[in-house]
Amino acid sequence: MIALKLTLVPLLIILASFASQKFGPKIGGMVTALPLVAGPITLMLAIEQGEAFALQSISVTLPGIIAVGAFCVSYAWMAIYATWFVAFLCGSVTYFVVVFTVYISGLSGWPGIVLVLLVLPVLITCSPRPSIPPQILAKLGRLEIGVRVLAAALLVLFVTSIAQNAGPKISGLLSVFPVATSVMAVFTHCRAGASAVVALLRGLLVGLVGLVFFYLLWFGLAGRLGFYHALGTALILLICYQWAFNKVSLSLTLKPP
Repeated sequence: MIALKLTLVPLLIILASFASQKFGPKIGGMVTALPLVAGPITLMLAIEQGEAFALQSISVTLPGIIAVGAFCVSYAWMAIYATWFVAFLCGSVTYFVVVFTVYISGLSGWPGIVLVLLVLPVLITCSPRPSIPPQILAKLGRLEIGVRVLAAALLVLFVTSIAQNAGPKISGLLSVFPVATSVMAVFTHCRAGASAVVALLRGLLVGLVGLVFFYLLWFGLAGRLGFYHALGTALILLICYQWAFNKVSLSLTLKPP
């Protein structure tokens, strides 16, 4: 199991990194919004702690996605006026405030699902738009890819190692910690400027709709199809959704005025 933890998520992060390089920050953000880290964490929780534990964690992961969206909005707005460090600090504080609020409220299950479906469109609307069309990012450096891979692997190891003592609620909230998102945001901000990181984070926000869709299907279908069949079904439908959305988005972007 330790070998799977150290190879699966890093491989997914590497693929997402090169997608960002090839298609630019907007599509890179959407790819990053796929369950590259949270999905494998939930799967490993099911293998190690049981399916019931994993389903309980999913019920909290869904409202926890609001915190990821709040991080993106906070960082994006601060990036326009401040350095990457200030933007990252504000985004992180915002994230933990929202996570703490979700935790103490006891919000989970279908009420949490309804809340994230209501709040996420508001966050997308409130996020800033790039002031100029972002340029395709330069070739990714080994340092950036290495930091993304290391941070994601450490999160997987941390959450799965404390899960038995922390319980499904904390495990579910920590599984969506924006580790890859924050690394991508900081490096994009430093290398390509505020407009590029705003585009990246806006793309990620839109991509979070797919992440909610994925976890909603997994949570809702597990009772009928079984935990692992529900995972496969949700993943296939998510890939179809992201492919269709990205194709439409690119066609609109490339359409002449």
